[in-house]
Amino acid sequence: MKRSTPFIAVIFLVLSHFLAIETYADGRAVPVAGFQADLTMIPVGGSINFTDTSTGAPTVWEWIFEGGTPSSFYGQLPPAIDYDTAGIYDVKLIVSNEEGSDTLLKTAYINVVAYPDGWDYVQTGTSHLISIPQTVSFYNRPLGYGDFIGVFYLDENGDEKCGGANVWDTTNNIAVVAFGDDATTPGIKEGFAEGEPFVWKVFFSDSVVEKQAFVLYNEVLPNHDGKFYDNGLSAVTSIDTDPLLVNASANPEGICLGDTVQLDAEASGGTGTYSYSWSSSPAGFTSELRNPQASPSQSTTYYISVDDGNRVVTDSVFVEIISPSANAGDNQTVCETDTVSLSGTATHYLAVLWSSSGDGTFTGQNQLEATYTPGASDIASGSAELTLTAAPIAPCTVAAISSLAVTVVLTASADAGENMTVCYAEPGAGFLLNGSVENASDILWETAGDGIFNYTNIETPEYTPGAGDLAAGEVALTLTAQSVAPCTYAAADQMLLSFVFLPEVFAGDNDTVCKNTVYPLVNATAQHYSTLSWESAGDGTFDDPAALNPVYTPGTADYENGSVELCLTAQPVDPCTTAATGCMLLSFFSEHQLVIPAGWSGISSYLEPVDADIEVLMAPVADDMVLMYDQQDQVYNPAGGVNEIGDWKTSGGYYIKMENDVVLNICGTPVENKTLNLQPGWNAIPVLSQSDVAVDDIFASLGDKVVIVREIAGTLMWYPAFDISTLETLHAGKAYLVKVTEAVTVTFP
Repeated sequence: MKRSTPFIAVIFLVLSHFLAIETYADGRAVPVAGFQADLTMIPVGGSINFTDTSTGAPTVWEWIFEGGTPSSFYGQLPPAIDYDTAGIYDVKLIVSNEEGSDTLLKTAYINVVAYPDGWDYVQTGTSHLISIPQTVSFYNRPLGYGDFIGVFYLDENGDEKCGGANVWDTTNNIAVVAFGDDATTPGIKEGFAEGEPFVWKVFFSDSVVEKQAFVLYNEVLPNHDGKFYDNGLSAVTSIDTDPLLVNASANPEGICLGDTVQLDAEASGGTGTYSYSWSSSPAGFTSELRNPQASPSQSTTYYISVDDGNRVVTDSVFVEIISPSANAGDNQTVCETDTVSLSGTATHYLAVLWSSSGDGTFTGQNQLEATYTPGASDIASGSAELTLTAAPIAPCTVAAISSLAVTVVLTASADAGENMTVCYAEPGAGFLLNGSVENASDILWETAGDGIFNYTNIETPEYTPGAGDLAAGEVALTLTAQSVAPCTYAAADQMLLSFVFLPEVFAGDNDTVCKNTVYPLVNATAQHYSTLSWESAGDGTFDDPAALNPVYTPGTADYENGSVELCLTAQPVDPCTTAATGCMLLSFFSEHQLVIPAGWSGISSYLEPVDADIEVLMAPVADDMVLMYDQQDQVYNPAGGVNEIGDWKTSGGYYIKMENDVVLNICGTPVENKTLNLQPGWNAIPVLSQSDVAVDDIFASLGDKVVIVREIAGTLMWYPAFDISTLETLHAGKAYLVKVTEAVTVTFP
């Protein structure tokens, strides 16, 4: 509905006077409907955001979206509206308050266009965002309203397939999201491989013509080499559908010193009028002819620049001087028990021969790939020099010679010392060990028990036995000497430390459980006791308070207090007279219910789990899980028996793919530190608030330090540099991708 504002104002005043339309002194009046869309033309499957611009203080908004999903909405700010069928659609807004209502109908307001044949693509969990600003340059025919632009890749059969596309409306900045191959579907390639080049195409809708396009990239953004990278960011600065091309050639490409090579440059495309400029590396050759001759004195790269009056393109050709060369390879260091693997290189040779300054022997002495076994003299001296000689091919007469040095390293030895028996008279007592090593790069003391060394990397450390050592009455201590690299042999020796000890008791480490669960005290230990007794500081009960490992059932007061102290007392065995008591604190946590949809998504939690072990945490939904991984590409695949993640971390977000919709209950406590330290580049972040938060509330204050915030496995994004804000809200339980230019912190409410 088109309106003339001054005209409407006059009509309103006249009708108010003559028809008794009331306008109150406090400013109340019938509202006037108004709205606008961020886009009015999108491809099938796209989304549009609508903004209310109504005046007159409406209190009720009714939206009607023809062809959209949802098709209607009540409220001032509707969600993103999806359009899945091509067509031209109306949008209607009805606003009202206690004084009356107004309707605005925009006919044929939304244009949803179908992708060209063969331009459909698959959305996967990996993607690369390519921005195309409205200010992009066109060398030839520009894109018009309703034209398409997209990127293409080769599938598993070598056929060209679309990997992402968008429609051009000549007014708004757009983004083409290129999707990567889904690693969970082996044998099927439905997107780009990492590092695979983009093939650009445009589709001119008015002429129904598809052409390959060549683009230039904005070098300010991190990915401007025209290749696919997961979470990559690129931007296009120009589009060319008839590029200027040049191909440089040389005949022949390999010559002897003093001979002449014929150069040629074949140009095509562009304006058709060309000027030529040749140069070389090493420098010294120039020409403005299309096909000059040259007589190089060494292997040379010749460069051609072709100018059509509009653009300049370049190419190069390499001309090699045929002469013998040899390279024995890098110097090597080997263990006395190993052989030297030789991998020399040579060009233009008649034969090759290896020789040694020492007394070792060769296998394959007349081959580039050979093996050398050091002799006794080599080992004693610690080194030898190996030489590769390449005999020339006539008419060349000078052989090529190259050498490398071999360093021989001796293996290590270790002596842990004699067995020792000591008296353990007081807690925390330590005992001095007497070990020795030779020819070692590193040494390490290890215990078969649970004691600790004051230093593990010296020959004579002090060892303090642990509770397990004391319970066993002895402990085996091992001294390992690691040989100097590249020797891999590790020498080890063991000694036995025996002791007499005092009674001990251990109730177990402090632990946490969810409410309404019983707690088995499986970690309690006691040694040298006559009787045991458990006591609770709360109102719970033990199934057997005299047992070492009873089951404790928390009481109502325990839950209300949030924790309860449980203590185990061990009465000594005669003649000991002092009882030992150990206590542990049992605490109770909350639950966070995660709703995880089928397919790819990102998940997080505002709770610190009671048990962060990823296998324990995800066990209730493991049968429906396809794959899960974090920002460091650490994978958890229960079906495949792969677990690189280890423990769940609340400071990061996770990628996950499910076969079906599932609900996962996470047991823990709310995260106390809701501040995230974001590093330069991509960050997979959690939502640390217990409720949804607006993207602007978290990131707007950081200005241009934030490049983009986007969904995992989706197309919604908050991309201020290109005025794209289809992502408006961060949902609790989900995870998102954020790219920043420098280290920043964000804090959730």
